[in-house]
Amino acid sequence: MIPQKAVATLKDIARQTGYSVNTVSRALRDKEDVAHKTRERIRRVAAEMGYISNKPAASLRLGYTKTIAVILGDISNPHFAVMMKEIEARAREYGYISVLLNTNEETARETDAIRAALNQNVDGIILCPARQDIQNLQFLKRLGIPFVLIGRRQEGYRRAYSQAALIPDERLIREIPVTSSGYEEVFAQLEREKVHYTGVFAFSDMLAWEAWDCLRRRGVSVPQDCSLVGFDHIQSRLTLPFALTSVSSSNCTACGACVRVCPVHIRRIAGVRMTSRELAELHRALETCGYCSRELFKRALEHLEYVMMDIKLCNPEKHIRYTGVDNKVILQNARALCQGETPFVIRIPVIPGVNDNEENYRATAELLKGARALLRVEFLPYSGTDSQKGGAGKNPGRIRKGRPAGEGPLCTASDRYSGRCAGSGRALPGAGV
Repeated sequence: MIPQKAVATLKDIARQTGYSVNTVSRALRDKEDVAHKTRERIRRVAAEMGYISNKPAASLRLGYTKTIAVILGDISNPHFAVMMKEIEARAREYGYISVLLNTNEETARETDAIRAALNQNVDGIILCPARQDIQNLQFLKRLGIPFVLIGRRQEGYRRAYSQAALIPDERLIREIPVTSSGYEEVFAQLEREKVHYTGVFAFSDMLAWEAWDCLRRRGVSVPQDCSLVGFDHIQSRLTLPFALTSVSSSNCTACGACVRVCPVHIRRIAGVRMTSRELAELHRALETCGYCSRELFKRALEHLEYVMMDIKLCNPEKHIRYTGVDNKVILQNARALCQGETPFVIRIPVIPGVNDNEENYRATAELLKGARALLRVEFLPYSGTDSQKGGAGKNPGRIRKGRPAGEGPLCTASDRYSGRCAGSGRALPGAGV
């Protein structure tokens, strides 16, 4: 039995680079509050160690997977193959990956495909539904799953008749499976029913060519005796010995539109697509390190109801030394919070030997003095390695044992001021905030 190779983790990369797990995580997500050179170094080490991000775990934390399921009737049909290629390309442009499932034009398989997609926690579904069946569509609507329908022409056919003030002859509308030819039976039925027709408009070019062959064997000449039109213009991508009149489905444009629409539908709640006004009425909160332009931060505050902001160090020189970036804009945005009316929480990741000192606590207290909307200050447990961030200086010593990460703050500001914090016997100096 071949032993399974251990997969590198964030802790492994942190231990190798000397940075904290949080810094490694943010660098691998290309966060701008981590210095560019630091990001490059961490990504290089991660690649060398064979690190692969845990997408399922990330999706549980973020609430989305950036994945779209594409459910098609017959992937052996070039029409669907071209369609899938375009969808996959457009999905990547929007930061999504696409997962393909084939139904063989069977309702039961379509149901299984939908359930399989939902089990993978996809954000949305692009579906070419099976013929004459709406149960799966009703199922998706009941669950409130964002989905977009593609590949069905009959509605457009009827709309064209309506726009021309004509009534379609229902006897001329026939359905056949897209997975296998059903033309022989269709033409036989038309002959038995004595239905006259002068042309055939097929679902796709592949079916049009099958119709051509079937008509030829019945002694009908195309186009002398019967006109024939396909749909999707596949021949523009294939070299064929004969030409076919075909309606271009503009696969590139149509599939791109599906990918654009699907993320919009993903923003729906309980199956109801929300308007911009309705979205504006949702509760809006922000978790931030504050590293963005003052103008952008102020504009964001106008639309927020709650802010959680992390401040590691107030001293500019130490902030550059331990993080690699200047904290000027961070402090400016923190002051903007203090001067505004948006309720906010300041969180301090306690890093022993780095910011767990009286100087930093006094500077933080001074920064927050007089803040009208400050709810509390939280001291968060540090989850890094024994090595100092950035490799600068000596090892600050082993991290004190405390609460595991994720179990909440060690204390609130009032606890820290009064000396009741579990992580320290000292009270935070300075005036209460």
